[in-house]
Amino acid sequence: MTSLVLLIISAIALLSGLHADPSFKIDTTNHQFLLDDQPFRYLAGEIHYFRIPATKWEDRLKRVRSMGLNAITVPVPWNLHQIEYESIPDFTGNLDLIKFIQMAQDNGLYTLIRLGPYIADEWENGGLPWWLIKNTHITKYRSSNLA
Repeated sequence: MTSLVLLIISAIALLSGLHADPSFKIDTTNHQFLLDDQPFRYLAGEIHYFRIPATKWEDRLKRVRSMGLNAITVPVPWNLHQIEYESIPDFTGNLDLIKFIQMAQDNGLYTLIRLGPYIADEWENGGLPWWLIKNTHITKYRSSNLA
């Protein structure tokens, strides 16, 4: 999981350097977001890149933008990227998260990444890999224990 997190953080840092950094603030007095000192609202839809062939990503992102949305939320299913215990996470082909985020940026969409590790989304084990309980000290995926 550590390598997955580091890879995603590195990718975000790399991609954020490709465009001028906008100023983003939270105006607690007026209860609003500010982008470059102007009121801003996220109008977001969720896209599961891993359920769409990479050849269709551009089309789907253009459709999202044409609906007037300015952002997408993107869950990242750990169990799809790292199928085997201690394997190197796979971010190639239809799992190329970096390419997908770059396409979203190119289409004028902000990307809110839902890294998890638990993403739900009607996905097997909520995105947690099957080997997590078998090969680690974790005995429960989820519980109501707030501690």
